[in-house]
Order: sequence, then C-alpha cells, then structure tokens
Amino acid sequence: MLNQRVFFWPTKKRLNAMLPTYHEEPQTLFIINSQKFVKRHWREMQLSRINSGTIKYDAPKRGPDTFVDFFAYQYRSKNEDPFAEVTVRSRIRDIEEVLDEVWQVENGRRGSRIWPR
Repeated sequence: MLNQRVFFWPTKKRLNAMLPTYHEEPQTLFIINSQKFVKRHWREMQLSRINSGTIKYDAPKRGPDTFVDFFAYQYRSKNEDPFAEVTVRSRIRDIEEVLDEVWQVENGRRGSRIWPR
C-alpha cells in the first residue's frame, strides 16, 4: 500500500526533522505550491495523522484506516499538527505545473538550488 503512493511533508517542521535521517544519501527536495497542488490532486489525496513509514518500536498501528480522503479528514486537536503526511495514490504527471523550487540536499541540510536558476 505504501509503495503505491507519493508522500509529502506538510510542514517545514516535519521536513526539517526528517532531512537529517537520511544524511548519508543525496536527496532532492521539491517545494510545491500547495494551493495549485490541492486544486489539481484533491481527488487522489489522502492524509495521515502519523508517519506511516516509521520504524519506531512503539509506532502506532497502521492499516487501511491510516489514510483518510482529503475532504473526509477531521482534525482532532489544536495542540498537535493537523496531519503528519500528505499522500497521493498515483503518479504525479504534472509536477512541473505545481513546482516552486528544487534543491539539492547535502548532509541533511538544504544545499544548492537546482531549479529555478
């Protein structure tokens, strides 16, 4: 189920917490225009309260209810992030139409900007 999705971090806080995790591998960071993205892909979008790929020992149980359709999602508390992941259940064929910037990530930190130059 996870391999059939494209995943996005919804906040800078979550992104910055995750970047150092893969510091040994080169990464590419795509920054998208969320308003344009939602307008184009809301039908395929689902949200998750948890990081569905976590391997922590005490990770919450995951299953078919982990992902909730965009308009069916309900916020629980103002004291927590509204959701942990944004996913799309298909390929994103028009990413260039919603893209704002592309960055190279080096050693867990944003390095040089690749696009636009």
